[in-house]
Amino acid sequence: MRGNERVPFGYEPEKEDHSAKGTLIVYDDFESWEAGDAGHLVSWAIAKRMARVVWYPLHEETVRRMGTGPVRPYYRRLEELQAWVEEAAAGNIRQTVEEWEGKRKKYTPMDTALRFIADKYPAPYFLCVSGKTANLFAGYSSFDEWIRKIRLVIKPSQGSQSLHPKLRQSEHRWELLDGPRP
Repeated sequence: MRGNERVPFGYEPEKEDHSAKGTLIVYDDFESWEAGDAGHLVSWAIAKRMARVVWYPLHEETVRRMGTGPVRPYYRRLEELQAWVEEAAAGNIRQTVEEWEGKRKKYTPMDTALRFIADKYPAPYFLCVSGKTANLFAGYSSFDEWIRKIRLVIKPSQGSQSLHPKLRQSEHRWELLDGPRP
């Protein structure tokens, strides 16, 4: 239904920036992140002309099942992440902290989380993960299906790791957040 809308004299609607496209999904436990990392990632997303950044913190049960190490409670990491996101707020990029996994309060497979995000946010998708998580993701059976739908952005983790053979195979579908490829 269309209706009349009252606006002040001289009002001009904001022009939307249609050149910005894509959703950057940051899938991490945020345990090893520091205060400046969120701002750095947002700056990178703006430079790449992304429209939205979706921060997806993992529940401790998911982290335990993935085997990436012990983490602080979900709510503490979430509070810290929300403070970083507010600090890194930028004018032309929308940021959302997705709390779905915290509401579930249990293990959520990566495939299920990606399907949830793909149903909720607009494409194209860029998935930012740590090097360790990227290697785990490449070992999952759903990797071949998802690597066609998304581009990986790998945040190098401390310590050098060898890349999973499937990551080497799909080298054209990912990039490092900083620096050249290993």
